[in-house]
Amino acid sequence: IIVDGDRAYTGSTAGSLVIIDIGDKENPVKEGFYASTSGVVVRAYKILLSADYVYLAAGADGLLVIDIYDHAKPEKAALLETSNPIRDLALVDSTLFAAARDKGLLSIDIRDPRSPDENGGLTEGLFAGQVFVDGDYAYVAGENEISVLDVSDRDSPEEVATYKLDSAPLAMLLHEGKIYLVDAARNLITLEIRDHKKFDELSKYEL
Repeated sequence: IIVDGDRAYTGSTAGSLVIIDIGDKENPVKEGFYASTSGVVVRAYKILLSADYVYLAAGADGLLVIDIYDHAKPEKAALLETSNPIRDLALVDSTLFAAARDKGLLSIDIRDPRSPDENGGLTEGLFAGQVFVDGDYAYVAGENEISVLDVSDRDSPEEVATYKLDSAPLAMLLHEGKIYLVDAARNLITLEIRDHKKFDELSKYEL
């Protein structure tokens, strides 16, 4: 789910996108809804909003772009099928970085939202389950590590550092120079990032 002003955008088991008017916090009202005309539900693993478009990480279906200019009647603008399921997205300028599991990190040009173009990425030896971008660096949660990628060249990310973990990262958040993650061993770990490449473990709390 994401919130923008008086609207919330969320996925749904009945469809891909629900737009909710939350201007009256005690009485939210469904304003718009998008579902595939085929009747097959396209799942939303991650939702990003930019201008009049919503971008969905749609798992095995790839990248789904929805036009929300008319919030009451969102419409499909594009569907980019990818070779591997997309589970997470990060937006930098007009480039989407997509975590595509064992196909690594994909770079998708969205200068024309109705014609997204997969134009590069890092796939060799990289597993990407989740991604956050801070400036020219991307932090990617892998199988048992966090990879740091230099994404200053949007089409050709370059791996510059790796931080090994004792267990697989299940969820990750980047906030004010720190990474907070929950691993498969039920630990909440706080890492401080130094010079974008080095990590110091500040705490580990067993949940």
